[in-house]
Amino acid sequence: MFQLYRGLINSHDFDLLERHVIAPDAVFVFSDRREEGIAAVRAGFERTWSILPDEVYQMTDPKWLLDGPDAAACAFRYSYSGTLADGRPLSGGGQGINLFRRAEGRWRLTFEQLTPDTRTAKA
Repeated sequence: MFQLYRGLINSHDFDLLERHVIAPDAVFVFSDRREEGIAAVRAGFERTWSILPDEVYQMTDPKWLLDGPDAAACAFRYSYSGTLADGRPLSGGGQGINLFRRAEGRWRLTFEQLTPDTRTAKA
């Protein structure tokens, strides 16, 4: 499921993500907001794509923390890059965690949390 999500996210087609990956009751947590439910998650994705219409999002270095028959958790690194409407480039990244659950025989992404990169944080 992680691979499928990673492959579909740069399509910028939320209908595909909803159909194949994201659970109807998903919760997404970012450093500046929390989105609960598929309508709010859709709005968040579409807001991002409107700011960075050419965004390229990458998810790397997956580490499976839990891999059970009905639940799985994966920590990963992420990065994004794109161009703002005024032509300025924007990029960044950090770390994230995805929680997946099996429901009705299908795996779904039910929780995602992204945080800024802490590798450069001062002690």
